[in-house]
Amino acid sequence: MNILVFSENDDVVKELLSGFRDLKGSDKVTLFTYSDSDFTGFADKVVKSSFPEDIRLEDHAVSTLSELGKEEGFDLIAVGSTRRGKEIAPRVAQRLGFPCVTDVIGVYLDTDLEVERYSLSGRTIAREKILRIPAVLSVMPRTFEITIGNESPEVIERFGEAGEYVARVIGRRKKEKSGVELEKAEIVIGLGRGIGGKEGIEKAMKLKEVLGGEIGSTRPVAYDYGWLPEETMIGLSGKRTKPSLYIAIGVSGQIQHMTGVMNARRIVAINKDENAPIFEYADYGIVGEWRDVLPKLIEAFRNR
Repeated sequence: MNILVFSENDDVVKELLSGFRDLKGSDKVTLFTYSDSDFTGFADKVVKSSFPEDIRLEDHAVSTLSELGKEEGFDLIAVGSTRRGKEIAPRVAQRLGFPCVTDVIGVYLDTDLEVERYSLSGRTIAREKILRIPAVLSVMPRTFEITIGNESPEVIERFGEAGEYVARVIGRRKKEKSGVELEKAEIVIGLGRGIGGKEGIEKAMKLKEVLGGEIGSTRPVAYDYGWLPEETMIGLSGKRTKPSLYIAIGVSGQIQHMTGVMNARRIVAINKDENAPIFEYADYGIVGEWRDVLPKLIEAFRNR
């Protein structure tokens, strides 16, 4: 099986290349990228490109991936399920007439190609067989571990013409980022509506200073109320994390959020409602008001 991989994020690229390179039945893995990074030890072939400033990366990637799919006859096109990847993968599939499976969290190739993905809003994991190949997959970050192989890739530059695009970029404005890297954090402190607002967030920040790690949030905290930047959002609408420790404060535990922390090694929940769903997922639970619990936790960690 010949596989084409793409993501605009180098870390996600290395995860995908590692996973698909080690996949049973994988013959050749090719990377299409806009990055100047060295992918020795990851891919058999690297196709590097760039695009004009007045073209969206998403549009150029869709066009080029579709062309490569037709020319090279790939059996599988794997796209990282980042914000951009979620748009690119189905558009490539539509252009090529391939089936497309989104937000994949596991890939298996024995006799048939099978994938795993969350089902029923994350309540279960479904294993699905892909009945027709070639196919396009969008694969969630942190699905595979990064491993380095022995590949010395052939590097090809592919620039070509800009082509015809419906949308043209007439200006760019840099978006302010919070600097949060939830996908890499070993400790994540997740805040839900129960944190109440500014006072609770400030107290949670003090806990973060003591423990390190990053601050995450549920969708209402980041999107509905705007208490924290959207980059902190965890779950179906946000990021998927894999920390060693996840501390949920005022998080009710709805599955839409918990989907993003299912792979945490340890979950600690703080909630005043003893019947909150979060306690079904937690390894350790504290029933109480955050105003009472957080100061004691902060003091305990400072004195450890």
